[in-house]
Amino acid sequence: MKPGPVRNRLARALGAATVLAMLAVLTAGTAASPALADVACTGDLCVVSNVVDTPAGSVTVTVTPSNVVTVALTPLRATFMIGLPFATPPGPPCSGCITYARTSLTTAGGVIDIDTVVIPPGPPGRFALPNIVVVSIHPPGPCRVKTVGTTVTFTPIAPPVGGP
Repeated sequence: MKPGPVRNRLARALGAATVLAMLAVLTAGTAASPALADVACTGDLCVVSNVVDTPAGSVTVTVTPSNVVTVALTPLRATFMIGLPFATPPGPPCSGCITYARTSLTTAGGVIDIDTVVIPPGPPGRFALPNIVVVSIHPPGPCRVKTVGTTVTFTPIAPPVGGP
């Protein structure tokens, strides 16, 4: 028997409410330790040479001379990724039902915070919720954000003071 339109709408609403609840978890603040990574510049492009591992997968960060920062995630499983053009406080440590981690990287384009919420798979029959990754930046100036799949690009609107 096919589920009716009311049941489909209810399932979508429940999924949207779950994602919004997970994003709300990210806005409460506690301390987190920064990740260490080496930055190597060759020509016009600077790359975080050590790929940084997060609970959702590996992250590579690139920075151009004009401070365009690109964060590319190689996810371990289905992931919902969002980019924010402002710094967010770290989320709380979770009580075991989900895994939360913050990875911070300092780049020429600003401090990149990668907040990861990994939701473990549930019992059989329950649909698997995706990992949630929120990438935020504390740039030297305002910027635009573009998220395509698991890649977030931060583009400065105006050059930083004293810049080109």
